[in-house]
Amino acid sequence: MVSPFETYSLYEIAVIAAALSTAAFVKGVTGLGFSTVAVTLLAATIGLRDGIPVVIIPSLASNMIVMSSAGHFREMIWRFRVLYIAAPLGILAGLTILLTVDEEIAASVLGVTLISYCVFALLNPRFRITPRTERRLAAPVGFSTGLINGVTGAQIMPVTPYLLSVPLQPNQIVQALNCSFTISSLTFFAGLIYAGAVRLETILIALPGIAITFAGVKLGERVRARISPDYFRRVVLFLMIGLGAILSLRVIV
Repeated sequence: MVSPFETYSLYEIAVIAAALSTAAFVKGVTGLGFSTVAVTLLAATIGLRDGIPVVIIPSLASNMIVMSSAGHFREMIWRFRVLYIAAPLGILAGLTILLTVDEEIAASVLGVTLISYCVFALLNPRFRITPRTERRLAAPVGFSTGLINGVTGAQIMPVTPYLLSVPLQPNQIVQALNCSFTISSLTFFAGLIYAGAVRLETILIALPGIAITFAGVKLGERVRARISPDYFRRVVLFLMIGLGAILSLRVIV
């Protein structure tokens, strides 16, 4: 059996642990953002293609932790079933692109996606869509979210603005988003395994990340009760804009 220490340096292991713990803390405070934060931090340090496989298993763990307490699981699965069915098709298409294009270009796309989401979240536009429009947009939003996820590892666009525009209670939004993240992560992981992009040592280095993730999420949930989630969210968004700008400019530099 190949030891992770033969594949990853101590620096890379430290970076992975720091990225997972930071992302888990953000997830605990805000209810979302684990995969996006972790992938972005790793893309800026050890590279996008090396970072994505390490994130998926802890990401699934973080989703399960949040989903178990959010409720409304069956209700959200049935209501947004078309969205969830369309997403894997987009992921497979995006994963094909990720494995064939230059990594710096994929990282740049991640940066642009990240900045777009953060600007949207900071502006926080208040708009609502009708039930008829909700149904019409479900398949395109699901596919495009999967496509962007497949190329960049980020799972938030455009599914987050879409679900925020639908009249839902906060726990319903959290559950609907995490159902999307979970389905995306499972499909992405299966696609990476099929493509031979997941090594045994990658899984071995990711498994301890579950404990790191659990601790980070729980700490974030405790902090959420003591600080303003909106203030913390804005700080995170500004930091992510900076990281997104770095990733976007790397291909130019």
